[in-house]
Amino acid sequence: MPPTHSLITKTQPLNLSIPSDPPTHGLANPLPQTATTTAKMPLKHPNHPDPPVPTPIPTPLPFPLRFYSPTSPTPDDRGRTLSTILCWPPSRLESSHDYIQNLFPLPERSPYNPSAPLIDEYTFYTFRTSEELQSQLRRSLACMARFYGFDYVVRGGDGIAEVMITFEPQPQPDFEAATRNWLTTPFSHNHLRITRIIRCCRLLGLEAEAEAFHDAITKAAQHPQFARSRMYWRRAAERPLYLAPEDEEDEEDEEKWTGFLYRFEEARDECRSGVESEGEDGDG
Repeated sequence: MPPTHSLITKTQPLNLSIPSDPPTHGLANPLPQTATTTAKMPLKHPNHPDPPVPTPIPTPLPFPLRFYSPTSPTPDDRGRTLSTILCWPPSRLESSHDYIQNLFPLPERSPYNPSAPLIDEYTFYTFRTSEELQSQLRRSLACMARFYGFDYVVRGGDGIAEVMITFEPQPQPDFEAATRNWLTTPFSHNHLRITRIIRCCRLLGLEAEAEAFHDAITKAAQHPQFARSRMYWRRAAERPLYLAPEDEEDEEDEEKWTGFLYRFEEARDECRSGVESEGEDGDG
């Protein structure tokens, strides 16, 4: 029988709608607050730029939506569901290389798995407006964070109080054992996975989680041999969403500068400008 705990530790009640189908490996006790990396979950402004989901509804639904469905999940082309993958032991998460694109899809085609699912406009807006889908994605993030040596901890959240998200290093010797997968070789496949995880979480609405995960990973990988990886992680965490980490900023790609991610960033900038203007008017 698998244990009944969740991969996400909640120190106070928080309605994250986490499905009760957890991986089989457990949580360690969190370290003190001084050892954590924290990001604040932003409260949504009434003028949040997320527009309604585009219509018409595609048939069939894009694979990421079916794979992450909390009620009727679709397995991947090898018969594996989300819950199946999240129950894998660390050894299988390390040795298998064709699941990470299903857990963390991107809008860019993978050179290593060209048939991997992609984030299209419908998937993008559906995830960003669905707490149920985002809760499913949090399960994947918590699983991979633990694989890399971090516990995903949520504090606060009584409906009004600010929510704090942290990725806390596991106690020794667990942390050292987990980091052997990615802190021993510069620019390994796990470093590419981390870049993908950060970018995917930002794209699909887990921006506070992406920020906290990026900070925790970066603090652990301060050795100069990881400078190139840190550059890509920073790009994934900070760039406008229409720019992939591997893109050059002056690259001429008409699709990127006119696509749905560019339009989203434009709308978000307008929203932020509107909020700032309201604040200035209120101070007067």
